[in-house]
Amino acid sequence: MAITGVQNVTNVRGSGVQFINTENSGNNRIISPQQTVNVGNCWVPWARNENELIGHSLLIIDTTTDQVLWYIWQRWAPDGDFVRASQKGWEDPGTPIPGESTPGHSINLWIAENEIRADRV
Repeated sequence: MAITGVQNVTNVRGSGVQFINTENSGNNRIISPQQTVNVGNCWVPWARNENELIGHSLLIIDTTTDQVLWYIWQRWAPDGDFVRASQKGWEDPGTPIPGESTPGHSINLWIAENEIRADRV
């Protein structure tokens, strides 16, 4: 299984977000609007099913509403091995994150109002 590391998260929204690693709280950060924050080579967790997603994902949470905006995880499925993102939680197989969804290297995340993107570092 290839490891994907998130290096930086850029928040271009009008409100702040929390970046939460459900496997390792050492990567958790609050990211104010229009800021980029280093999240310390945060490995994207693997989740094979809905039960695993709860403790094996990255969450992007709106700091104003406490609503989860994005769930992010890695998974191999019949469509391939990808970093996946959803606004609803578990999806089978889950949509590959826009931008660089192939695992095995470093990425930066870009968070907008209703959009997320991963760019290869």
